[in-house]
Amino acid sequence: VNQNGTTKEYNKYWEKVIVNPYYKPEKIVTSEEPSSVSFSKVSTNYNSDTGLFEERYLVRVVDGNGNPVAKSLKIDLGVVNGAVKTGLKKSLIGYGSGVLDKNIFSSTNKSDTFTNVSSSEDVLVIMPNHIRNNPAYLGMWRIQDISEDSHSLLLDKSYSTKVDNLDFIVGHDYRYDECDNALHNVFLDVYGDYYLNENGQGKFVLYYPPEMVGKDVVLYANIVTNDKRIGSAYRTILKGTGFLDVAPIKCEGTDNYTNCQLSFEIRTKDLNTTVTEAVVTEKNFQLSGVCNNFKVSKNSTECDGKIVVEVSTDVNQSCTVTWDGQISYNR
Repeated sequence: VNQNGTTKEYNKYWEKVIVNPYYKPEKIVTSEEPSSVSFSKVSTNYNSDTGLFEERYLVRVVDGNGNPVAKSLKIDLGVVNGAVKTGLKKSLIGYGSGVLDKNIFSSTNKSDTFTNVSSSEDVLVIMPNHIRNNPAYLGMWRIQDISEDSHSLLLDKSYSTKVDNLDFIVGHDYRYDECDNALHNVFLDVYGDYYLNENGQGKFVLYYPPEMVGKDVVLYANIVTNDKRIGSAYRTILKGTGFLDVAPIKCEGTDNYTNCQLSFEIRTKDLNTTVTEAVVTEKNFQLSGVCNNFKVSKNSTECDGKIVVEVSTDVNQSCTVTWDGQISYNR
């Protein structure tokens, strides 16, 4: 079959051309300007020589038709590890409270003050949610200044319209660890400007110490071409190579109605070290038997690595509680 939809049949005496009336030439879609950026986690391993976990990622850029952008692109990659603190426990992480109005960013949550923000160290990253996920405003924004009343940020670039209900984080690449009374860094093997290949793809590695297992970070990517800006943000929990299995715990009923307090300790698989400041919620547990009034009474491992749950069971019955081996985002 030729490209024009004809078929040739022939022998040494004749040649016959058959035209296929149903043939439709394949539509060739050419790659256009970049439209969106995405991240994919590839693998994680522990390097005993450096004492760091190495998490490999793939970043992809596609056009409006979903095709890989067929040209080398300069992309700005980075990571936010620790959020700026506005109080003893309050961090500058907002869910649906961010407002971007041209080059001014603010929060509808009055406790989100930007007093401790440094324009030289910190960046604003707008993360996608189910309402707001346009690549035109997602990703990293550099901070030029902080307003006098500390309730808004002046950004180095402007967005065309006003957008509200944004998820965001303001922070830097280091984090204070209350358990170690120390700072822990995460970093990429590429930082700042990085060129993707001709298929609109690039690989990079995120490095972090064992003390960061159980915590979450936000990766970001930005591209600016022909005065068009697109970005992306990817929030991920650092899990190392996983966690040690924890045996199910049974709450045994007696002759009376029984209340049980059960403790689950979370430790890293490869190193058998305590996982601190990790969060586990009720969705991370399975119950079997006669189980009443289940709740997670201590949902953070804090510094002892333990999660505590409470459950009750009926007379001469039992309830088995199983942790699914997963942890959740700390909101």
